[in-house]
Parts: sequence; structure tokens; C-alpha cells
Amino acid sequence: MGDNAVPFPRSNPMLASIARWLKQWTRPIPPAAGEGSRDQLPPPDGRALADWGPTVYLPGHGQMSLRKALPKVATMEQPALVSECIIHSSGYLRQAGIERAVRLSDTRYLPLIAMRLNDWSAAVRQAARQALEQYRETHAAADFVPALTALHGAARGQRADHAWIAAFMQGLAAEDGPDWLLPALRARDPQLRRAAYGLALDHLPQRRAELVTFGLASRDLMQAHRALHALLQLDEDARLACIPLGLRSPFGQVRQFAVDHAPAALSREQLLRLLFDPMPRIRQTAARQLDAAGEDVAAHVNQALLEGQLAARELCAALALLVQNRQPGVEVLLRDYAKDPRERVRRQALFLWASSLPQERDAVAALALQDKAVSVCKLAVQLGRAGAYVSFADIAAMLRQHGHQTIALSLCARHPWDLMACIALIDSLEQPQAHQDERLRAALAPWLDNPGHGWTNPQRWHVELMAQLEGVRRLRRIVPPEWHAQLQNLLGNAGA
Repeated sequence: MGDNAVPFPRSNPMLASIARWLKQWTRPIPPAAGEGSRDQLPPPDGRALADWGPTVYLPGHGQMSLRKALPKVATMEQPALVSECIIHSSGYLRQAGIERAVRLSDTRYLPLIAMRLNDWSAAVRQAARQALEQYRETHAAADFVPALTALHGAARGQRADHAWIAAFMQGLAAEDGPDWLLPALRARDPQLRRAAYGLALDHLPQRRAELVTFGLASRDLMQAHRALHALLQLDEDARLACIPLGLRSPFGQVRQFAVDHAPAALSREQLLRLLFDPMPRIRQTAARQLDAAGEDVAAHVNQALLEGQLAARELCAALALLVQNRQPGVEVLLRDYAKDPRERVRRQALFLWASSLPQERDAVAALALQDKAVSVCKLAVQLGRAGAYVSFADIAAMLRQHGHQTIALSLCARHPWDLMACIALIDSLEQPQAHQDERLRAALAPWLDNPGHGWTNPQRWHVELMAQLEGVRRLRRIVPPEWHAQLQNLLGNAGA
């Protein structure tokens, strides 16, 4: 070899072994039957069958060569083992499991076969399509209902043959009529219900108008949303017939979409009903259109209030509309409805009262705090964060009467000494609740972790209340031992 010659690189033993392993693993498998099939591999020297292919784990049999595993799959009888083969990590076993399921003709395998329509192996995808076609020849369309969830999942995959899935759905609908899908559309399982609806909308265009009507009238939000997008694909007459269903939907997004995409102006009766919609934008749209038509919106709302036939949600919407339109004398109306027996109405009236008269937020917060309903009491916390002040006396009265500890702690989190007095009061009431000590420790932790932040001298009533309630002893019992020295230092310096 000359001086300028480049030495030939020596072969790497590890790379060579990897190459041999890949060659063995990727060796094409013979066909299932016939001369030279994988079930009739000839022995190498006429003596015994050779183990062929990589080692795999066969469910129910353990580790063995692929050559020995494939015949065993072809004779499996246990449904659980066949199912495991269909979802096996080896593509050869998945394909063999699908073929065995076809021979058994058991419908319990249909969901697993449908999942394989988006398999990463082209041979397995082809086997799954052939299996479903063979099932279709011997089974009714109703037997495919449990497989619709898997079929819908495969239809959204990138490897699946979408055209074949569409043709398959069309074939089911053409041969078995439109009623076979109704049990799936009305199923209790939400995944099955939504999968059936999505497949029908995507692949049964001849039933789109019927499906849109069904979706708008359903109580399923996902079906209603899919129906909205399909609504725009209908002609004007079909859309006009579906708009009333959208306006009566229990979902605000659906009603708003129906209002925005109505092909014609809404009728007076529809607009009057929408005046009391819980969605603010819908109310404002209806009020604006009625006002443009010369209607007295305030008069309609006041008349409905006087008749007293509005439900709680509609009544809350009517009060909000009057506040938005700055109806004269609405504050008096809000004070009256703040005493309504319905919890939702009381909370709405108090909230609108504080919004329309910010200078009375303190009084509204105090009134909300004494309400027996938790949702109304929480309004006091919301108003407190917006700047309203609630006295400790009102908080103590609420604790003694209703015992809403979380609300009291949230209101007293404004100042460390208020919080310590609140914790001592809660512990002294001897009305223990679940996880009470953990709740009290968690509320006090931010202040004790930062002893130099916000700790000013307590007021006289703080000191007196802590002495009266034996606050030092109670706090030492509640907080962890590592905080005792720090707590004693704070209380000692404050003279509590």
C-alpha cells in the first residue's frame, strides 16, 4: 500500500450484528396459505421445522419464534387471547389476529379491528379493511354500532383511507336504512354518541339536514356544536327551518350562533323571548332590534316583572337589562329583589345593586355576608376584592350563624391580625369541620412565612379578643412546632 493510500475501514462488529438483526426482522413473511405459505415453510434439510423470524411474546403461550407463533394464532379460540393478538406490538401477529377474528366471526372484535384502520403497517390496514368488508357480508349494520368510536378515531388519523371509511359508512346506510344509527346517536356513552354523530355528518351528506335538526335539539354540547358548523352548509330554506331550534337550545353559544347567522330577520315573538336570555349579548341584540322596530323595550320588561311569571334565570336577565339601559328607579327594584326567596335572584340583585351604586358596596357586602346561601355570601368576598369593606363584627356574626369558614378566612386575609383573630374565633366556636386545622394553617402560612411584611401593631380590640378567646393557646395548637417561637415573638411584641 502506498504512502498516499487511504486504509479501508474495518467492519464494526456491533454494526454487523445490528444489520443481521434488521435483515432477519424485516424478512418478508410468506402468504397465509398455499404453496410456500408461512404455515408450510419447508425444513432446511428435510428433518425438522426450523424456527424462523424474531422471537415474540404470544399471549397465553409465552416467548417463541414468529414461525411457531403464527400457526397457534390461526387456531386460537379464547376471545381474550385473540383480542391481545389484534393489538400486539408485532405487525405479523396483529395481521394474524385480524384474520383469526374473521374466521371466528365474533362481533366483539369489531372495535379492535376498526382501530387498526389507522395502523402504522400497510398490511395490517389492508387486513382490517378486508375484515370489516367480510363482517359486513354476514352481519347487520346494527352490529357495527359498538365499533363507531374506534371507526371515528381511525377516520381522524393520517394513515387511514378516508375514502374507504366514507364508502363503508355509505354502504351501511344504503343497505340497512337510516334507523340503524339512532341507538348510537342516543346512547348514554358520550364518546359513542359523539362519534356516531361525527361520522354521520362527515360521510352521510344526504342526511345532513336531518342530522343538523337532531343536533340542535339534543342536550349534548358537542353534538350541538357540530350541528352549528353543518348548519352553514345547508341551503337558505333548510337553515331558516333550523333557526327556531337553535334559539331554543339550552346552550348559550348555540343560541348566539343562531341569532348571528339567521338568514332572515327574527320575528317579534322570538325577539321578545330573547330579551330574557341569560347571555348578555343576545339580550342586547334583541333589545336593539326591537328598539329599531319602534318597540318600548323597558315597558315590555317591566310588564313581565309585574306579571310575576318569569323564572329565576329570566328574572335575573330582566334585571340586568334594566341596569344596562339605566332604567329610572331600578335601584328600588333591586333592593326589593334582594329579599327574594330564590337564591339566584338575591345574588343577582345584590350584584347589580353594587354595580349600579358603587358608593353602597360596603352595605351590599354586609348584606350579602348575612345571607344563608353560600353563593350569596361569596359575593361579599368578590365585593371585598373590588374595594368594599366588611367589618370584623359582621364576619364574626356570619361565623356564629352560618359557619362559612372559608368565606371568613378569605375576607380576613387582608390583614394578619384580623386573620389571627378570625382563626382564634373559629377554633373557639367548637363546631369542627372536615380538615379544619389544615385549612387554618394554610390561611396563616403566608403571613408567618413573611414575619416582616404587613405586621403592624394590632388594634386594641385585637388584643382584647385574643385574650378573651385564649388566642395564644389556640394558635400554638394549630400551627406547626417550628412556628411556635416566631408566633410567640409576634404576640409578645404586640402585647397580645
